[in-house]
Amino acid sequence: MKKTNILDQISPDQALLILKNLAAQDKQNKLKIEQLAKEYISNVDIVPKSI
Repeated sequence: MKKTNILDQISPDQALLILKNLAAQDKQNKLKIEQLAKEYISNVDIVPKSI
């Protein structure tokens, strides 16, 4: 029997609520979440708009 990964089943809104809940429960979680978010944001490629 194949086990379903719940993380593949939740919506982006649900994921955000879970992250905020984890951050609120533990300062170390909050710091790690913030660090990961900054890393993801800084890795986004910005492509100039064609004129």
